[in-house]
Amino acid sequence: MIEKMAKRQTDTKIWTTQRWYKKLHPCHKLAWKYLTDVCDHAGIWKVDFGQLVEDTSIEDFDIRAFIDACNQDFDKENGEKISRERIKLVNKKTVWLTGFVRFQYENKDFMINPSVPAIKSALTILNGYGILQEALDKGYITLSKPFERTIDRDIDRSSEGKKEEEKGGPGEKEEERKGEHTALAPRMVSVFKEAFPDYPDDEMVDFESCRLIAYKIAKSKGWTKEQAVNGKQADVESIWQKMVDFIKSDKWYSTRSISDINKQYQALIQSMINGTKFKGNTQQATPVAGIVTKAGSRKF
Repeated sequence: MIEKMAKRQTDTKIWTTQRWYKKLHPCHKLAWKYLTDVCDHAGIWKVDFGQLVEDTSIEDFDIRAFIDACNQDFDKENGEKISRERIKLVNKKTVWLTGFVRFQYENKDFMINPSVPAIKSALTILNGYGILQEALDKGYITLSKPFERTIDRDIDRSSEGKKEEEKGGPGEKEEERKGEHTALAPRMVSVFKEAFPDYPDDEMVDFESCRLIAYKIAKSKGWTKEQAVNGKQADVESIWQKMVDFIKSDKWYSTRSISDINKQYQALIQSMINGTKFKGNTQQATPVAGIVTKAGSRKF
C-alpha cells in the first residue's frame, strides 16, 4: 500500500519570536519539531521512545523534563516564568499537543469548522480520548458551530430502553454520554497496533469499530453496553487481547483491518471456539491457546 505524503503547516517564526522555544535545550527543540511532524492530525502522539531515539538520535530522553520545558514561558512585561500547557501527558502511552488542531485548521476568524472532514476526524479522535471537552473549555479549540459527536448507530432502540431513558434511568443517551469520554477504543487500537506495528490505522474508523466490538463482547458475556465502557473495560481489553493473539496467529485474519474484524466478529469467535484457522477457502483444526477448559471443552 502506497502511503500519501502527509503535509501540514509549520511555524517558521518559532525560531525568532517564540522565546520559550528559543530557551529550549537543542535536544528538546528537535523533539518538539519531531512531535509536530509525527503526531496524528489531532495532535496526538502515541509514545514510542524507541522510535523517537532511533529517528532523532536523542539519548537519555526524559518525557516529563521535556514537557516541563515546553510548558514553561516568560511574561513579556516582567520576564517572570509562567506556566503553559502546550503539551499534556494524557496517559502513559499518549501525549497531546494542545494547540495543534487550532494551529493547523483555524480560519481567518480564528475559528474551526467541525464540518470539514479532516477536522471532524480530529475532533472525533480527541473525543475518543476523553479530552475534547477539555480542549473546548480551555480554549484550545474554538468551533464555528456545534460539533455533533459520533454516537453508536448500533444502540438498541427498544421501547424498554426508551421508557428507561424517559424515566431518567441509565438509558441510551446516558450510556452514549459516558462512552464518549472513555479511552477504551483508543486502548483497543493500541493493542492491535502492538501486534501489527505496520498496520495503517484510520482512527476515525478504527475507534468506531473497536467500540462496536466492545459492545459485542459485552453482549456475549451478558453485560450491558454501559458496563463495557464503564466498569468492565479491563475484562473487555483482556478478551480483545486474546482475540488479537488469535488474529496474529492466523494467516487470513492477520491481513484484515479492525473494521473487517468487526464485520467478521461471529466467524472469528467461532474459529476461536472451534480451534480452527483459515487457509484460503479451507479450514484446518488447530488448538488455540487460552480458550480450552480443564474438561477439554472450549469456551470464549
